[in-house]
Amino acid sequence: MYNFGEFLFDDFLMLQGTLPIIIKKTGIRIYDFNFRDFLECRSIFAEVELPVVLRIGAVTDYHKLYDTMKEQEINLIHTPEEFNLCTMLPGWYPLIKDLTPNSRWYDNLPTVEQVESDMGWPIFVKGAHQTNRHKKALSIIKGPDQFQELLELWREDPILHWQPIVCREYVKLELVEDNVPDRIQSSMEFRVFLWKNHVVGVGRYWWEGIQYGISDEEMEKVTLLAVTVAKRLNVTFLVVDIAKTEEGKWIVIEVNDAQESGYAGVSPIYMWQKIIEMELS
Repeated sequence: MYNFGEFLFDDFLMLQGTLPIIIKKTGIRIYDFNFRDFLECRSIFAEVELPVVLRIGAVTDYHKLYDTMKEQEINLIHTPEEFNLCTMLPGWYPLIKDLTPNSRWYDNLPTVEQVESDMGWPIFVKGAHQTNRHKKALSIIKGPDQFQELLELWREDPILHWQPIVCREYVKLELVEDNVPDRIQSSMEFRVFLWKNHVVGVGRYWWEGIQYGISDEEMEKVTLLAVTVAKRLNVTFLVVDIAKTEEGKWIVIEVNDAQESGYAGVSPIYMWQKIIEMELS
C-alpha cells in the first residue's frame, strides 16, 4: 500500500524500465490489469523524474490529487487543465463539434421548455462527464414528459446529480443487437486508445455479447478519425469512442482521459507493450 497524503494506492511500479504507473484496484474487470503477471515491472519507492500514469479508476478531484503528487515531486502525465479538456464534454466538444452530434450543456438543470426550444425531441442525455451505466431510461429521451421524469431522477442519482446536464442530438446508430432491456443497445462502436496522438489499441466498445467486426478499410476510417481527434486535443493519453450511424458514417461518441477508461475489447498487454515500444524508440 502506498500513501500519498489522503490518497492510498495499491502499487507504484516502473513498467519495463521506462513508464511509471500508480495503480489502485477497482474491482472492474475491464479496467483492472495485473501488470506484474504479464510485463517486466519493478517497484518504485521514491519520487521519479518521468511523468506518471494513473490506473486508479475514476478520479473525483483530479486537481487535488495532482497538487498532492506535485508536493511529493511526482508529476502526472496530464495537468488538471488537460484532464478537464478530455473528460468534460464542454472541454472537448468545441474542438471536435464537426465530428460528433450537436450538443448543448446546462450548468443548472434546464426546464422542459428550454430543452424543447434548444434541441427538440428526441435527444440523448448524459452527464458532462459520463452516463449512468448506459441506462436507457436515463439517456434516450423521446418527449417532454419523459424529460420531466428524468429531471426528478437526476437530482437523486449518485452518478449524475453533481454533473452538468448535456443534451445531444439523437443519432440512430447501426445496431449489433437490440434485445437488452433498459440499456442503450449495442451498436457498431469501437474504443480507440491513443498515446501521444498515435493509436496503441482498438477494440469493440461493447465487448460482451454479440461478436462484431469491420473490414480493414473501415477500421482505417475509425483510426484516422481517432487520430484527428487526438491531434486537436493534443494530450498524452486519450480514449476516443467511435460509432457507425445507420447511414454508414463514422462519428465520435465520446472522448475521455485514458487513465480513467476501461479497456473494453482492447488487449491491455498489446496496448502497454505498444506504449513501451514508443517510449523506447
